[in-house]
Amino acid sequence: MGRSAVDLLWVWSDFATLTGFILGLRWFIDGARSPVLGFAADRIGRQRSLRFLFPFNALLLIVLSLLKTPALLVFLTFAFFIGSSAVMTLLSVHADQRGPHAVASYATAMDFGMSVGPLIAWGIARFSLPTGLIFLSGESIYGIASIIALKTFAKLIRKGGR
Repeated sequence: MGRSAVDLLWVWSDFATLTGFILGLRWFIDGARSPVLGFAADRIGRQRSLRFLFPFNALLLIVLSLLKTPALLVFLTFAFFIGSSAVMTLLSVHADQRGPHAVASYATAMDFGMSVGPLIAWGIARFSLPTGLIFLSGESIYGIASIIALKTFAKLIRKGGR
């Protein structure tokens, strides 16, 4: 089996540099795209957008774990960040509409994911496990969270929420 795209990126970059670049790219995308993505989701429909974006993002993570080309890895990571930025925008709107308890739960879940995610990735790299596992572990957790979120929204819609 050949080297993954993540392994190839390590050749010209260290972990901290790559992590900083990805996190910086994430904040740029969130800040620049959230209004546009929110507008698009409102036009398409929030629930419909979430039903598309959760599986789309999970599929992107699976593809990212299998890549062998660094340029494609960077491009698809950018695409994932755009999709997850749209999900974050939609989830924050849903939380805001549900009141302070929902906002607190959303913020806690976000903080938990942002703190545990890098630790999992670092552990995989640190223990010399295949780097494709970084994306597969993220996809597994993302998939479970997607199912929970979609079931929660389905219950809220049945109760008369939007």
